[in-house]
Amino acid sequence: MRFKIIRIIVVLVLLMAIGSWSLANQMDLTLKHPKLSSHIVGLVKLSKVINGKIFSFLTLSPKKDMVTIVIILDKKEHMPQIISRLESLGVEIEAKFNAMLQVLSPPSIINTIASWPEVKYIRFPHKLTPHYVSEALDRMYIRQWHAQGYHGEGINVAVIDSDFSNYSALVGSELPPTSNLVIKNFSTSPTDTGHGTACAELIYDIVPGLQRLFLVTANTDVEVGEAVDWLLSQGIQVISLSAGFDNVTPGDGTGFACDFVRRAAEHNILWVNSAGNEAGKYWQGYFSDPDEDNWHNFTPYDGGNSFYAVQGEDLEIRLTWNKWPVTDQDYDLFLYRENGNGSFQEVASSENLQAGEQEPLETISYHVPQSGNYAVFIRKTKATGDAWLRLLIYGNPGKYPEYRVDYGELTSPADSPDALAVGAVSLNYEREYFSSRGPTLDGRIKPDICAPDGVTTSTYGYKLFYGTSASAAHVAGTAALLLSASPYYDSNILKTALITQTYALSAQPDNNYGHGLCQLIWSKPYTALSKVFASRYHIEQGNEVRLTAVLLRGEKEKQVDLYAGVILPDGNILFFQDIYGHVIETPTPIFSDWALSTVWGDTVFTQTQLKGSYVFGVVIVPPGESVFDGSKWISSDFIEFLVD
Repeated sequence: MRFKIIRIIVVLVLLMAIGSWSLANQMDLTLKHPKLSSHIVGLVKLSKVINGKIFSFLTLSPKKDMVTIVIILDKKEHMPQIISRLESLGVEIEAKFNAMLQVLSPPSIINTIASWPEVKYIRFPHKLTPHYVSEALDRMYIRQWHAQGYHGEGINVAVIDSDFSNYSALVGSELPPTSNLVIKNFSTSPTDTGHGTACAELIYDIVPGLQRLFLVTANTDVEVGEAVDWLLSQGIQVISLSAGFDNVTPGDGTGFACDFVRRAAEHNILWVNSAGNEAGKYWQGYFSDPDEDNWHNFTPYDGGNSFYAVQGEDLEIRLTWNKWPVTDQDYDLFLYRENGNGSFQEVASSENLQAGEQEPLETISYHVPQSGNYAVFIRKTKATGDAWLRLLIYGNPGKYPEYRVDYGELTSPADSPDALAVGAVSLNYEREYFSSRGPTLDGRIKPDICAPDGVTTSTYGYKLFYGTSASAAHVAGTAALLLSASPYYDSNILKTALITQTYALSAQPDNNYGHGLCQLIWSKPYTALSKVFASRYHIEQGNEVRLTAVLLRGEKEKQVDLYAGVILPDGNILFFQDIYGHVIETPTPIFSDWALSTVWGDTVFTQTQLKGSYVFGVVIVPPGESVFDGSKWISSDFIEFLVD
């Protein structure tokens, strides 16, 4: 239905919390500021009215006269002097990463801090969303690898999470002994759910022989950045994050969260991330205003996206649009509650200023004071054209807005091209209804892989562990197990090897299951070539192309020779050997071992005759056999290129 709107301006949910609407008459209600998010502006104004007393549920701080904020500086080099100035004002430094400071500050001095020329912006921290809503070991063939003597020996795995409560009770049983356990805390406000402890349990089930398991507590974007900085120097091979930042990044594999993964990949660390539990909670589309009133219409006759909320429920509503990283296209977000007469009145808003140096982001955090029908509205405040909007409405499990889509629901950094994103399936291999789906906003299939949830942990007792969190932990453990058997794998090859051994749950890789169920089948013919990948398939003459051949692991003493070449139109194979792609008349193996190789063909297609459609192939032959004798090939795989 089309809503009749009664707009009563309310600054933050605090007004509801203190039970008084009359405060709105005592303050300047302008929420837009070039350096402050609208929630910070409202908080500062409100603190003056109620004598500086801040309710801790709106902040990460247990101190009721302080608030946790993130200060973004124009240059990282200014951080030492800014820290000194902040501390002289009584501000407590909680964390720092790049040009960002997470601090505990009295609200009364935030305007002063914002006036400093080195300060670009001040906002609340972006918080991680844990993705939780074993019996999976048999379904993933883990026990067969244990029987062959592989238990994760020599591998270091890090679990990043907002909470590892009660982990100490499991040390030496469900978790490694203290000699193999590293505890590091970057958070001033960890949660109390046991979520990270349960994830660590699942990993340890799969790799009980690992060298070290790192339990790293972090709860905000700044804290996670600080944690990653530290982990890069700790000899980690696998990072597991069963959480993410929901709809506060572009969603196309870029942004601050994906930068964490990129840096890990540059240090040869595989990052395993839960895809998210946000299926059905997103709406996406272009801003539409057929009645030209500057308010978005979800349909030609409906401007509100409605849902039912329960008293005591915590809502997170976030709006982003495709103008990253900063924009002058200004949209605002509003939450309304239905009155008894069918009209709606405003109960919360996010009205950040976007004037060319601010993110395209609006966020409402709302503690529901009474059950009823609510609706989200979007206003174009100052914008040219119609942006592509992404709206997330997140609350209790099973809550779905009236208007929603069934795609593009990934958390970040699961959208990173370097992350191994994991979706959730039941123990019967059915996709879990809440498991987030791709594609990414730049069109890539995600998740990459899926794994079971609904398993038993000591942390949760009789309550089964559901969610992509459990699934990601299973895959992280599996990655560590495979790496212990093949320690020469780099992070990219490890990721590829996991993907190539999946059990297909759909005809083709898709945004429900990715490439399929994560598993390691010991009984496969491990001397077989699994797959050949290329960095591109349509190339211009003279361009570089990276070719990667993946072999499944075989018997320890079994050797094979690997050859690569181009099949010419006349049927002849033009072989090459070295990393420069030089053609050789008498081919020799480009790789001779029993496992895996990365094949480089940087200039394979530089020759004049190589134009049109050509096939590149990689073949395996026994040592000493002629590669020209096709009957001797153990295995092969070919890629067709279009060469201009």
